[in-house]
Amino acid sequence: PHRMAQADSMAEWILTPALCRGDSAPLWQNVEGERPAPAPWQGPGWEMRLLSGADYESARRACAEQEADEGGSVDVGAVGELTARYRWRYPYAAGADLPSKLTATQLKGRNVDAEVSEEGAELHPLRRGSVLRYPVFGEDRPLTAAEKGTALHMTMQYLDFSKTDRVEQVEEELSRLEGMKFITSAQRQAVSATVIHGFFTSPLGQELKRARRMEREFKFSMLVPARDYLGEDGGEEEILLQGVVDCWFEGEDGAVTVLDFKTDRVTEESVEARAAEYRPQLDAYARAMAEVMELPVRRRVLWFFAVNRAVVW
Repeated sequence: PHRMAQADSMAEWILTPALCRGDSAPLWQNVEGERPAPAPWQGPGWEMRLLSGADYESARRACAEQEADEGGSVDVGAVGELTARYRWRYPYAAGADLPSKLTATQLKGRNVDAEVSEEGAELHPLRRGSVLRYPVFGEDRPLTAAEKGTALHMTMQYLDFSKTDRVEQVEEELSRLEGMKFITSAQRQAVSATVIHGFFTSPLGQELKRARRMEREFKFSMLVPARDYLGEDGGEEEILLQGVVDCWFEGEDGAVTVLDFKTDRVTEESVEARAAEYRPQLDAYARAMAEVMELPVRRRVLWFFAVNRAVVW
């Protein structure tokens, strides 16, 4: 699969397996060095021959000379029609290259949103030079930074917010989630009860607990003008915008707060700049809430666990 992904033409798709066959000797006759041992192969044999391009060129030249000797005339109208046909260009070529689906997290760094995109491979094809490795199953290893972030998001998705007044309560909740298989043992060890408690003791966390309505992992899909996110390249087309809002809640005034949890490694000096990168993503979430749920969005909030603070728009 790796070799096929690097092919520059369909001919390579044919030649690569052909060269691996036991009956590919004619293809190797002008190659210096020892021919690799052919791979085991099932199925009928192939007939492979090398043909000289010079033979075809001489036949073409002879045909052209014969036509000249016969004084054949050229149909100017036919030539013009053929030329026009070959120069025709599909008028909606720009639209053909547009993605049919865009995910909210792609708006930040053009990353694949694995949460909702079932076509991620199409959006993020295998790059040249990519190194494929065997998957690791059941191996005892520390979680990566991304996996730790996933563990914290899973915890916030299933945590009972009413049991977060004390660190001990959060610890009990983490044990409950592990026991009910919402998170694994490794994820349980990667999540800090103190960090979670720090969020719920903040003014934002207290406001979330008092919300009259709240929803976590809110998934949305809606058609939007492609021009809104792809600029002039979008033309008049529409694309499907999808995403997952970590959390939204409705305050006592009926206005909605869109809340997204972040586990990025940031400092007090870098948090504002990092938050600015996520703004298009939060704007997409707010748009979804306004259009899908028909609720007025009062503010967009990013909560960075690393520095225990919120960035609000």
